Amino acid sequence: MGRPKEAAEYALGDIPEPLQPQFVNLGKKAYEVGLTDAQLKGLTETILADFNTNLDVQTGKMDESKTAIKGEYGDATPDKLKNASDFAKLLGFDEAFAGAIGEGVVGLDNMKAFDKLMDGFESPGPRIGHEVGGEITNLTPAQAEEQLTLMQNNKDHAFNNPADPQHANAKAKFVELVRSAEAGKK
Repeated sequence: MGRPKEAAEYALGDIPEPLQPQFVNLGKKAYEVGLTDAQLKGLTETILADFNTNLDVQTGKMDESKTAIKGEYGDATPDKLKNASDFAKLLGFDEAFAGAIGEGVVGLDNMKAFDKLMDGFESPGPRIGHEVGGEITNLTPAQAEEQLTLMQNNKDHAFNNPADPQHANAKAKFVELVRSAEAGKK
């Protein structure tokens, strides 16, 4: 039960797969500083106990979030979560964030804020297929996606500049582009 001959010989026990690379590194460091197998095992058990406690706390918070969101939105919860997740993706958020929204683990306050943001895009204004800045825009969902990307990526576009006199029209166009893009996903 002393110090092993090589770092790989430490008996680390049952390490969850996602954590194994970190514990291999821990074993290498333990070997460098001369820890015995028993010392590293004790350290590993402490780290895993702390990890599991934190994981339990996080799981509890996620469950509380799901319950609170369900309490707020009732039977509409699945649709609200899906719409919010789809909207997050459309706005360019990564899959992890959009997935967290879709799972309902972002917390009720965050969900309400995101819901309010979605409601903000239900603003009145020009509609696709109507006159917008002198152009008639009848776009396919794919064209709408392309236009959304162009708007979002152009820092000089009126949509991205609230001080621009055309910002309100650009925002209304953005909303309609979102609707057109979403129509192609149904």
